[in-house]
Amino acid sequence: MASLPIYLKDRDIKKIVSARFGHPNAKNERNQLLVQLILASGFRRAELAKLQVEDIDFEERVIYVRRGKGRKDRIALVDDETLKCLKRFLGSRTTGSVFGISGHRMWHIVKAMAKTAEVSQAGRISPHKLRHTFAIQWIQRGGDVESLRRLLGHSRLNTTQIYLDFDFAYLRRAYDRLRSTKQQERRMI
Repeated sequence: MASLPIYLKDRDIKKIVSARFGHPNAKNERNQLLVQLILASGFRRAELAKLQVEDIDFEERVIYVRRGKGRKDRIALVDDETLKCLKRFLGSRTTGSVFGISGHRMWHIVKAMAKTAEVSQAGRISPHKLRHTFAIQWIQRGGDVESLRRLLGHSRLNTTQIYLDFDFAYLRRAYDRLRSTKQQERRMI
């Protein structure tokens, strides 16, 4: 059995999104936007490193991921709040790289933000853990696994199914239902 992914709880998400550390405001804004985009849309760091302004469709609230993992294209959906932050960050730019930094640099930024924000397991937080957080939140909030597979760009459904283990509400209902049935059976004896 594969190990369960590490992810951020809601309280830690709030901390890391608002983390600021030793940079001028423009860099803090960029860093916060990086984290926000991964948490809101499940991007891989390499996808964000290659992201071009022209790949963003503000009207449709879609970002086109060009030649992602496996050299496949896909779409990522974006919420209104993240799009507003993205528009503010881009200013008048209409072409070019959105962030202008490497995936490796993004990894260091996320690590530093997790440490600065003092999130749980800060030393183990990375861009990929933020991607896990997006996926787990999707499942916990009632999203279906097939849509999640498509949003994450997974080729096979079984790659995405690990996140089903985090549907605590569903598991709790099933557990409680079975436990109450077992207890009723004991009372009848």
